[in-house]
Amino acid sequence: MTLDRLLTASEVAKMIGGGCGVETIRKAFRNGELAGVKLGNSYAFRDVDIEAWLAAKRTSVVVAPMRIQASLSPRSAARASRRSL
Repeated sequence: MTLDRLLTASEVAKMIGGGCGVETIRKAFRNGELAGVKLGNSYAFRDVDIEAWLAAKRTSVVVAPMRIQASLSPRSAARASRRSL
């Protein structure tokens, strides 16, 4: 049996950076979002659990392409509008 190195909430927050604080890590643990253990007054986390938590929080943003139309006559604009439906 091998034991993974455990990281404290403070170490995790420093590792993630970007405004992620210790309380954010503790809150994720308390809400069941991040697997870990509470040892007395301390929290401990495995790196694989941190990676899984971060992967679950990852989001993808899809931006719809914008249609740019040049100045069209009213008749051409109406035709273009019908085509986009």
